[in-house]
Amino acid sequence: MALRFGVLEGFGRVVFSKAQVTLHRQLDNSWRLEGLLYGEPVNGSTQELRADVKGVTKHLYRLCQEGGRWTVRVVLDV
Repeated sequence: MALRFGVLEGFGRVVFSKAQVTLHRQLDNSWRLEGLLYGEPVNGSTQELRADVKGVTKHLYRLCQEGGRWTVRVVLDV
């Protein structure tokens, strides 16, 4: 899963540009998702934040397995 751009509320003015996501199958056959975000503080001279994300919408949401690899598409409301 790739996070191309995002600002996470509660972290102040931070821009995330990379994400590593790992899916673990548990002994009881349930799943656990772990993620690591990489980012940096917003630099006002090179970056412009124009809108806040209101939430995630189910519109165009997609989760599927292709060739043994899972992919997800998430659309954000701004």
